[in-house]
Order: sequence, then C-alpha cells, then structure tokens
Amino acid sequence: GGELWTTARTVGVRGGVSVNTIGGRRTALSGGLSAALKKGMYADGELSGGTDQGRKGWGVALRLTF
Repeated sequence: GGELWTTARTVGVRGGVSVNTIGGRRTALSGGLSAALKKGMYADGELSGGTDQGRKGWGVALRLTF
C-alpha cells in the first residue's frame, strides 16, 4: 500500500491491496482519505472491498494528534 500527502499536510490519500492465500484466494482493496480540520485534528474515511467478504466495509473517524 501507499500514502500521499499534500505539501501542507492538509489532505492525504492512501490505498492498498492484500491477498489471503489460506484456503481459497481472496483479495481486498482499500482506500482512504484524511483531511485536516485544524492543526492536530483530522477527519478520516476509509473504504474496503474485493473478494474477501470479511474485509469489506467502510469507516469514518475523528483523529487527534500531538
């Protein structure tokens, strides 16, 4: 997977791929976005899909950093 941020670190995007090889082969794709609301406070969102049903879903979060 990978992650990129704007130079001002106000917006970040990420994506990745994983493969489960135990039993039948199942893949999962994921992507996310982070946006700075103010210094040290971020709104995050993520979306996961693919053939691995156990990893499909979405989420949102408010993250504080220091």
